[in-house]
Amino acid sequence: MTPFQIPLRRRDGVGLALYGLLALSLIGLMVAFVQVYHQDTRGITFASSLPFGSSNSALPSPQLDQTPPELGVDLSLAWRADPAGIRQAGLTWVRLPVAWDQIQPVQNEYRWEPLDRSVGEIISGTHHLAPVLIIQGWPTWLGPSPTAAGHFSQTLSSYEQFVAALAHRYQGQVATYQIGETPNLAETWQGPPDPARYLLLLQVAAQQIKAVAPQNLILSAALAPTVETSPRALNDVLFLQQFYAAGARGSFDVLAIQALGFWSGPDDRRVGADILNLSRVILLREVMVKAGDGARPVWATSFGWGALPADYTGAPPPWGNDSPAKQTTRTLAGLQRVRVEWPWLGVVFLGSWLSPAVSDPLAGFALHDMQGQPRLALQMPADLQLANQVGGIASPLPTLLLAEGLLALALLVVGGQTLRLLRRVDLPGLSQVYSQAFLALPAWQQSLMAAGLVLVLAFSPWWWLTGVLWLVLVVIFTWQPVLGLQAVIITAPFYLHPKIILGWQFALAELMLLASLFPLLSSWWQKRRASVGILFNSRHLAVLGLVVLGLLASVLAQYKGVAFREWRTVLLEPVLFYAGVRWCLKDHDRSWVLVDALVVAGLLVAGVGLFSFLFLGDVIRAEGVLRLRSVYGSPNNTALFLERVLPFTIIFLAGPQGWRRQNGRRKFYLAAGVVILIALFLTLSRGALLLGLPAALLVMGWMRSRKALLAALAGCLVIVLALLPLAGTARLSSLLNPLAGTGGVRLALWRSCLEMIRDHPVIGVGPDNFLPFYRDRYIKPEAQQEPNLSHPHNWFLDFWLRLGMLGPWLFIILAGVTLYRCKGLVGEPDPLKRLMAMAVAGAIAAILAHGLIDNSFFIPDLAYTFLLLVALV
Repeated sequence: MTPFQIPLRRRDGVGLALYGLLALSLIGLMVAFVQVYHQDTRGITFASSLPFGSSNSALPSPQLDQTPPELGVDLSLAWRADPAGIRQAGLTWVRLPVAWDQIQPVQNEYRWEPLDRSVGEIISGTHHLAPVLIIQGWPTWLGPSPTAAGHFSQTLSSYEQFVAALAHRYQGQVATYQIGETPNLAETWQGPPDPARYLLLLQVAAQQIKAVAPQNLILSAALAPTVETSPRALNDVLFLQQFYAAGARGSFDVLAIQALGFWSGPDDRRVGADILNLSRVILLREVMVKAGDGARPVWATSFGWGALPADYTGAPPPWGNDSPAKQTTRTLAGLQRVRVEWPWLGVVFLGSWLSPAVSDPLAGFALHDMQGQPRLALQMPADLQLANQVGGIASPLPTLLLAEGLLALALLVVGGQTLRLLRRVDLPGLSQVYSQAFLALPAWQQSLMAAGLVLVLAFSPWWWLTGVLWLVLVVIFTWQPVLGLQAVIITAPFYLHPKIILGWQFALAELMLLASLFPLLSSWWQKRRASVGILFNSRHLAVLGLVVLGLLASVLAQYKGVAFREWRTVLLEPVLFYAGVRWCLKDHDRSWVLVDALVVAGLLVAGVGLFSFLFLGDVIRAEGVLRLRSVYGSPNNTALFLERVLPFTIIFLAGPQGWRRQNGRRKFYLAAGVVILIALFLTLSRGALLLGLPAALLVMGWMRSRKALLAALAGCLVIVLALLPLAGTARLSSLLNPLAGTGGVRLALWRSCLEMIRDHPVIGVGPDNFLPFYRDRYIKPEAQQEPNLSHPHNWFLDFWLRLGMLGPWLFIILAGVTLYRCKGLVGEPDPLKRLMAMAVAGAIAAILAHGLIDNSFFIPDLAYTFLLLVALV
């Protein structure tokens, strides 16, 4: 029925919907204009006559001929300084690390020679370079836990003596000292970060330095930008708030920050505690102003965007990786923004003068390589002077007021017409007409309409639009509940890209699950008597046991905040999804509709990964190879997801008896399978290519026929042959010595896990509590190269340590019962059920095989997909 066939009163409802949509759009535009205004002007001082750096009264000599921010660079004590080259490049400040453990390796012995040489080279001649000494590190003679509560007072006493000796030695040579680095990271403290404890350290150091020369400047430690709040890292904004709450105001002269661009350019004006970009520094500035410390200057001891050298061999950097050309463009534009908008930012340190080791991610910020050749493609000082030639800022407020006035006038007209129609509309009848019209559409059109709404919601910049779209999806999922489950499956891999709604952070899959639960709960309530006894099923009881054990382990965990977060996102929500799938499949077999969504999700992950790999250069460079990572932080995570999807595309090669009635689906699956297979290979995940995918092929071939098993063996051989061109790289050559490199770390990790189980045999250590226990108490010396492992890299050990001794047996029950049911379905007369059984069995085999050396369940997308596999059969 078209709108023109609707009776008169209901046709008025169509007009009401159109007018209502227009009214909401006008309101949304008004809110959006205000939000954009505040977003674009946040942190800006509107005064074109304001001299840059007018608030930087704390800047010491030398007095320079350029307007702030002045520029600086980092040096290592191992390098010979080049004062003339540094000054000719337009740089005037030099930071030098003062490693306490190297200067004072023995309690009563000082080794000043390297620092004496560097300071002397910097201040010699007429170059007018100003040194900054960064006091950091803990000597071993303080003991294994120098910052622990029971030892900290003794550490403070020794620290006070060292700082006093340092300040006296360089009196008259050095006037600026930075007290520590990244105190919001646990690795700095060898324990959980503590703002109040750092304040004590800062006050002790400042007192000794000021006693030598009151005009000396004290810089606070630069906080590492992070959105994490856990025992291993504390959100830098939260740390600064707690730092000021502990009484930090007046304890230092300059607030040091790290102004990093991460994955977006300097024009990214989003500001939020959960957003990592250049604009994040505005949040720190606002904390200062709120604490009454707005007159104090800010220095950026790290700035810009990294571009790793081609021969980089280290771990992926946490701040992204640009091409050299993009790094140059973004750096210049970032400096322009600093000069125009942030007069409170006094000094900017661009990076290190010479590149550190090729395994150090800080090499991406170096201005020169290890041979002294320029890396950052800035023609200094010409480009830097060009970046300095900027004018004032004109406030866009008059334009905003004019636009808001016109929108308000239009809203009055539209609102009046909307109220007039409201009196004439039969709303219940209109709802029934719309639901019937939607359900009359073909299934693919329903899915496409829902997918379009989800896509707009995912990229919506405004909370009100997100809310309206979510309500529309609730209505659509009420009409067709399976669409909600499809939306959960498709959005599950994007958990690292959440939506922010009124300050709350939600993964897209969470929003889709919440929108799906309303219609599913309503349907269950209407038929609840027919569902009595649903729990008397081994799989259902095991799934419910995961939630119960996770809740108990979270209550007993040492770090309850992260434990309950993982319980919610990895156990409770996926189990609710499982219940929704089972209820949806109870009356109608819509298994393939849900598998369609899984294949679409795999295609999206693979497509994003291939596009980023081929055109954006967003890859992981490690062990001599380039690895695809897609929407995840690690290529291994991409492989863990794709290897679960691939079996569903492979099974349509099984033969014509399985797909005669599904020719369109077969073509789509095979095309998607090619893309997914290419992306999976480019992850170069050894666990996926040598364990997960072969296990899936062999299990599916064994279930199919002897001929299919031979084909699966041939497929495994093809995988090995495809990897041969990479045999000379460290990525594969390390397999020849399994006790060295990653293999040695894994063995040491598993020994640590067994010790952890010995000490916590019944309840484990709790969800997401593995890292602090492992790093602080159980890590082996041979595994120190990878201290930040957050899981045991083995599914049996992982389930035991997170959920206790019953955890792995619940996983075994779920996987075993699912494989048993798949084996039973092989004899089904329906070929589609046979294909489904083979694909599910292959995916479970991949999970079990790859999970022997990596994660298997405790990541949101892995939990959703595993429970989907269990529910499908």
